[in-house]
Amino acid sequence: MALSWFQELSFLSKAAVVVGTSASLIGGTYILYKRLAVSGTAGPGESTRADTANPEKRVLVLGLDGAGKSSLLKCLSHQEGDGKLEPTEGFNVMCIQAKNTTLNVWEVGGTKNVRSYWDNFLQGTELLVFVVDSADEVRFPEAKEELHKLLKDGRLEKVPLLVVANKQDLPGAKKGGAFLASLDLVLPLKGRDVHLLEVSSSAEKKSANMSEVLDLMSVLSKN
Repeated sequence: MALSWFQELSFLSKAAVVVGTSASLIGGTYILYKRLAVSGTAGPGESTRADTANPEKRVLVLGLDGAGKSSLLKCLSHQEGDGKLEPTEGFNVMCIQAKNTTLNVWEVGGTKNVRSYWDNFLQGTELLVFVVDSADEVRFPEAKEELHKLLKDGRLEKVPLLVVANKQDLPGAKKGGAFLASLDLVLPLKGRDVHLLEVSSSAEKKSANMSEVLDLMSVLSKN
């Protein structure tokens, strides 16, 4: 299907189209959250009066359910709360200011029924962030399978990849080479810029390197 008509829509109109389409397909509850970091409501690739100083980049955050995607974004956007988050049944959208870049971040739920619709969100992605629960070794094969499906998709060819080994505060959390091996990732990957960051995004034990995550997201999205 041609996407030219879709690309002409405003940011909020695009979200409404995706909400309507996906809701009819899987009956999920979809939440659109736009935290404005700059004035205007333009989305990925659209112009605002701050384009020159603050270019907008589209970041797609994926991972299995329970990986901690929402918790990670909550930390990065400095949202307050009690640390208890319900699993994302559809998708969330937020804008996060990082250095001189506005990151339009699309987080899509990781339950099996929603994963079948990840395909609808790939086009136009400038940075792929894949979040994994590094302490849930039982689900590593499942995470590996989903990640490699994404890496084989032509729409994500040469798109930088940031792999987040989340929940490092939990016993048995995998790190470094052992973690990458569990996902069958051997760095460097030919034709793709790949980085690994180990974090804990829980409200109680939030990592001190969250600013590093945000900085790296900003840098990689420009590559």
